[in-house]
Amino acid sequence: MTEPPRLSVIIPCRDDARPLARLLPQISADNEDQVEIIVVCDADQRDEIKTVCTDNGAQCVVLNEPRGVRLRKGAELASAPNYWFLHADSELQDNAVKAVMQAFSDGHIGGYFRFRLLGPRSLRKRCIEYAVAIRCRFGGIPYGDQALFVTAAEYPIKYRSKTIQTLFSSNGKEWNFERSKAPNSAITGLEIFKNGDVLVLERSYRMPFMPVVINLRRIQLDQCDKEKHCTAEAVARFDTSEGWSIDNFEGLAHYKDNQFFMVSDDNNSLFQKTILVLFEVIDAEETSKK
Repeated sequence: MTEPPRLSVIIPCRDDARPLARLLPQISADNEDQVEIIVVCDADQRDEIKTVCTDNGAQCVVLNEPRGVRLRKGAELASAPNYWFLHADSELQDNAVKAVMQAFSDGHIGGYFRFRLLGPRSLRKRCIEYAVAIRCRFGGIPYGDQALFVTAAEYPIKYRSKTIQTLFSSNGKEWNFERSKAPNSAITGLEIFKNGDVLVLERSYRMPFMPVVINLRRIQLDQCDKEKHCTAEAVARFDTSEGWSIDNFEGLAHYKDNQFFMVSDDNNSLFQKTILVLFEVIDAEETSKK
């Protein structure tokens, strides 16, 4: 690899040696020079998985932790500004790597692929696929199975300060802002204001029954110093330890003007609901006039 990678492919897996052996060659066949592959697995099949990774030029890390922690570990190890998260049992379309790289080159900050179930076609599968497409189109909430790719690091990137978050553009520009002080805080949503400011959703989640903290902040990209450290204006903060009854919000969608949706899915659980919260960000000048 003659230049630093532009894309880090992150694959958390568990007992997935066989499907991983099918997936990695698909990435390698469509691989550009500026792509790195990071596999984070548990210890059950580590010898088999390490062999598969070695055969396909992928980095393998063993970590006996839940899936979310393995995703975070992969992001921490990534050296590229753009992330592509894959399930080990994914089947990629032709030229998938090139499609992701092109999306970033075109200025997109993230995206996902169309969902399709493997195996023989059936009416049931088509209905599920249609329902997922409707969810993505009108709810803006893709599933992890849909090969999500993002250009802002969820966590501070490797070799940089753990207290600084970074936003990247496809033409090489970057902007930094102070990470939320809530433990294990990560970026889970980004949207753009009309004036070019960025609305950032940060979620602090560690484990069940521990406090969940949701921070909404406005990053002013035109208010940065010479080192590209930008002003981060607090919009709202919700902390369950302070009495707020909130869910695991992990998505943003722009509605109109300064109005946005904040989204939490039901996690396929009978005990949770999909929640859609509509809110408006009111500028200080407008507030003073009222």
